[in-house]
Formats: sequence, structure tokens, C-alpha cells
Amino acid sequence: TDEYFKHYYTSSYRKKKNNNLPLDDFFDESQIKRGQSVYNFFQSKINFRKGNMLDHGCAVGLTMLAWKNKGWETTGIDPNAQSVNYAKKKLKLNVKKFFGENMPNFKKKFNVILSLGSLEHSYDINQTLKKIQLNLKKNGNLIIRWRSDKMIGPPFEYYNINHFRYFTRYTWEVLLKKYYFGNIKFFNRKVEGSDAYEYIV
Repeated sequence: TDEYFKHYYTSSYRKKKNNNLPLDDFFDESQIKRGQSVYNFFQSKINFRKGNMLDHGCAVGLTMLAWKNKGWETTGIDPNAQSVNYAKKKLKLNVKKFFGENMPNFKKKFNVILSLGSLEHSYDINQTLKKIQLNLKKNGNLIIRWRSDKMIGPPFEYYNINHFRYFTRYTWEVLLKKYYFGNIKFFNRKVEGSDAYEYIV
């Protein structure tokens, strides 16, 4: 149910060690590296004028660091209390406790919204995309990482309690067009060093 997943992502997600890393220096380094890899790849693929970006489902926010270091204004949202507190208190990053479904209409819209795997966790994908669309500037870019529909590894890793939405390129295109996203481009590259992910702009 929606209520189950709200509770799970708010309070239990980081406590479950299956498919998740604990919050420590290794986790921090992996997030910084992932964010930098995504930044490096997409800076040549989209209209990359410096502005402000939102990281949807940002965990502790370190995937935003590459953007922040280049002078972007950065905001992250994540529903997990442990991650948000860690981001604010230890890392001093601008991370707010929201699900995508209940994020506010920010006063300043974003040039780029980044969602690295987090849309597969949405309990209400339609509400989340409505909110994303409302917060994205006209001609802005939504960057999505999704787990490829080509199963990598054993089924119990692919089908797990953390992910409960599964997409193909076709279903992504149908969903994005429903909310008036255009010029949809797919990238099947090892941006973060894994065969398991694909990317959409």
C-alpha cells in the first residue's frame, strides 16, 4: 500500500542493508563519484547553462556536489529522515525532507532536475511527474537514470522490496509524453560504470 512505502522510505530504507550502503565514508565517496560521472557525461548532451538544479531522491545529497562545485545552485529532496539529517548536519548541504509526490512548488524553478533511479521508488508516479513538471523551467532538462529491463544478475536482486516499478523504453516514453515532456533521448552507456542502468533526458 502507499502507506507501507511511505513508512518504509521515511524510516526503514537506510536501516535495511540489503541493496543499500550504510552512511559512512565509503558511501560518501561512491555518491560523489557517481554524481561527477553523471555531470561529466551530460554536460555535453544538454543545454548546460549554469543555473539551479534539483536532485530528486538525492539520499545525502553528494550526487549534487559536482554541480555545486561548478557554481550551480543545488537543492535536494529525499524522504528518508536519516539521510536528510546527515546531509544537513554533517555535510551542510541543502537537502529537504520530501517525497517527490509532496514536494512543494518551489518559488524558483529549476534548469535541471536529476532523478538517479528514484522514480522507480515512487508510490504515485503520476503525482511525482506532475510535481517535477511544475518545478522545471520551460526548456529545462529532466535527467533520469533507470534500471534497464535487461535483467543483470540474479532475479532476487532485480526484483526486490526497494524497487516496485519496472519500465521499458516504450513505457517511459508513454509516461513522459503524458506529462508533456518532449525531445526524449535515451542513452545506453556505462555512465556510472554499470551495465544495469540506462539514462533518459
